[in-house]
Amino acid sequence: MFAVNAIHESKSRSTQSLCKESATACIPSKDDDLVEIAKLKLSENVESRKSSDTTLAEGFRDLHLSRVGLENERSFSIDSSSSLTQIRLAEFNSSLTKFHDSDMYVISSPEKLKQLLDLHHSIDNPMPPSSDMFPYLHGPTSLREKVYFDERFDPVNELHFLTEDSQTISRRFPPNSFAKAPDSTFHLMTVNSQGDDNPYLVNSIVIEDLLTFKQTTETFLDADSYDCSNLQQFNEIDHITNQPCTPSAQTNRNFRSQIKLMAPISHFLVYNNDMNLSTTIEVARIIEYLRGPDSSKCIYLVDFAPCMWPKVGRYLDQPLNQSHPDKDIKLSAYGSTSTPKRLCSLEQNLVWSVYNITQLFPHLYVGNILSFKQLISSSVKSSHYDFKLFIYCHENAHMPSMDSLHQTMRDLDKHGLRTPIFLEFSDSILRHGASMSKDDTLSYLNLMRIINIIVNKAQKNVLVYSYDGFTDTSLLLLSLGLFWGCDHIEEVSLCLFRKPEVKFHLCQGDFPILKNIEVYLQWFKRLPAKDTNLLVDLPLEKIYTNYRPYIRPTDWFRADNEINFPAFIYENLLLGSVNHASSITVLSTLKVTKVISIGEKPRWFSALNCTFSHDATSSVTGPVIEPIFRFNNGRSLVYEVKITSPAMRAQLFRHGAVPHLKSFIYIHGLEDDGRDSIIPLLVDCPEWVQSKLLVAPGEPGKSLVHCRIGVSRSATLAIASVMKHFQMSLVESFLYVRVRRFNVVIQPNLRLFYELFLYNEHLRLLRSQGNATNEPPACWWTLCAEIHRLNSQYTG
Repeated sequence: MFAVNAIHESKSRSTQSLCKESATACIPSKDDDLVEIAKLKLSENVESRKSSDTTLAEGFRDLHLSRVGLENERSFSIDSSSSLTQIRLAEFNSSLTKFHDSDMYVISSPEKLKQLLDLHHSIDNPMPPSSDMFPYLHGPTSLREKVYFDERFDPVNELHFLTEDSQTISRRFPPNSFAKAPDSTFHLMTVNSQGDDNPYLVNSIVIEDLLTFKQTTETFLDADSYDCSNLQQFNEIDHITNQPCTPSAQTNRNFRSQIKLMAPISHFLVYNNDMNLSTTIEVARIIEYLRGPDSSKCIYLVDFAPCMWPKVGRYLDQPLNQSHPDKDIKLSAYGSTSTPKRLCSLEQNLVWSVYNITQLFPHLYVGNILSFKQLISSSVKSSHYDFKLFIYCHENAHMPSMDSLHQTMRDLDKHGLRTPIFLEFSDSILRHGASMSKDDTLSYLNLMRIINIIVNKAQKNVLVYSYDGFTDTSLLLLSLGLFWGCDHIEEVSLCLFRKPEVKFHLCQGDFPILKNIEVYLQWFKRLPAKDTNLLVDLPLEKIYTNYRPYIRPTDWFRADNEINFPAFIYENLLLGSVNHASSITVLSTLKVTKVISIGEKPRWFSALNCTFSHDATSSVTGPVIEPIFRFNNGRSLVYEVKITSPAMRAQLFRHGAVPHLKSFIYIHGLEDDGRDSIIPLLVDCPEWVQSKLLVAPGEPGKSLVHCRIGVSRSATLAIASVMKHFQMSLVESFLYVRVRRFNVVIQPNLRLFYELFLYNEHLRLLRSQGNATNEPPACWWTLCAEIHRLNSQYTG
């Protein structure tokens, strides 16, 4: 008997619009080869990355392993802490009985189960530092991948070596010379043997998560064609670490394989909700068989009366609260979930919370599908807003026909607004053709007129809504901004995009369409206000005669450029890309006072006429800036340029003017390749340096943090900022940052995310002063499995 996996793929609709570059950054590549990557980097003659022997700083080891917050309390080294845990584990095992003649231990009471789980989650048994767990957790299987991550390899000077043939590489890096899996920490995998729909213990997996079908000589066979009673058809649990070196390559976002990578170095706790011992034993026997006879790890069988489950306490999994808060999201109070159960549902609920009903113009509101359903099902809410027009924007909608709009006007004239009106609007003009027909243009303008009649003449409220509250509404809302406000889409966009309480997202091709419609709206909104009849024709000569084009220079709104603004994480912290940081228009509109750049300098940096010390040569004539902090054995550097002197500000003004910018921080040598560590910036650098990077809410001005795309390195800093300043868990902070920058998939690389996991523990221990809490503990491998499921709904 095999358990049925209880965690299903989310069926919720994807609401993201992904650029190809952002989406593929989050999934393993099947076709790319490190040979080609190396050749590409060499042919481009780009500046070589600085390699890193990256480690967790010794100070962080002490902080992480000690009972933090208590001065002078002794701390443990990694080895002594592990030894202490192993001693305690041996003592615990000696108190148990074994099942019949096997080597499997029986947990016969909730007290014993709690004792085992306490030992696993003890502060004396932390997850190892990233320097110990990587590159193992990347799961490198190809020869070149193993070489690239190996500490003996220097990507700065040896990248060309990866273009050599496999035999040449193997002579220098024999297959048996690579680092093995770390085996000093007590890891405990919890396996639900029945695949219960709601497993009682937190961080539960099922046996299928551990199984991998063997590859035949011809191809992979489908799982349905196997007889699951024949265990020889499965690979052993440690097959990932024993795979031969092959010339293919993966990426450094291997969230999918973390359960299977951790299994060979883990003990196992097997149970089910009903305490069906026969099922538990059967699954335990499978694990015992697949891990081989030489394993030194234990298997524990849970067997006590089901009525005693409540005594397990904080390790019981709580059902996901599916309710939706009515009030605006409060960062410091959102949820209490620290465990990663069903991230897809949590993310969707958070989207609906953040992008709830918000007033954008007088009498016009924007909302999401959930807020709409709540309005029509609640008389209290409905009477509060008293919406008279609902416009549902979605991808399958067409422009309202002239017949439907005439009928709407007849109903208005005959019945007034006694009952609400319901209309639809397309999320993108280009979805139904490369341009707008005359009929579509008339419908478009007449819809503006109907909305205007209800809002300005009748003084009644209108709700524009979409599934998530922003993706499909942006086209209509920007059009209304043109109709009621500025004459040019550039001005409207700059005005609306700076509002942190409302999110906009335009498809790439919609901006030129809006630019073409601009001429019609300029004419249309100047018609006499008393004229409420619908248009039936377009006097093109008159329309174009009075058109006033936009003449102010801008470096942002171009057909070949990104058009959406950086995301507000909170009011004074924005997350974006190097394109955002390079745009004078974006920085000036948002009044950015500090730019934090990771690995990518904005284009205006050359106007500062200064040189960072790692780039300095004997021919440099301008100021040389020294780093304010060094980490990763001195290979990664933090610089700060204070833009306060009249001469430096004059340089920027000649470049195009960034009137509000006062500080530029640049982090050099922190690559998004899975080799470099960010943990020293989180726990080991001086507070005066960290405070510049982890922006506190309420700090004067606005800070923009960015890397190349804004999904990994800079997102890591944004997540850490939320964790630190709002006392939110990693899961909550990760989801919140994803939701705030929802038009791309936020996903730090695996090593950076592992270090955020360690930072979460660090903060939790600091806040609890080393004392135990009732907060259910998170687990690395189950969190990664949930993240893989979460990303799969967008990337396929």
